[in-house]
Amino acid sequence: MIRNRCDAQVLVWQDMAGLRTGRLPRFVNQDAAVHGVLLNAVRDFAADVAAGTFPAPEQTF
Repeated sequence: MIRNRCDAQVLVWQDMAGLRTGRLPRFVNQDAAVHGVLLNAVRDFAADVAAGTFPAPEQTF
């Protein structure tokens, strides 16, 4: 069995994925910018609903 010799490393996946905004702790290696992607998706969805283009007839039953 391989033992991990690290006693106290913590990496919050939301920090790693870029879900949080603002200053990050210096030990965080942010590998993605998911916050911006999700924010744009929500804005696009809201705009489509407000404009009446979603749901379209092919997206309803």
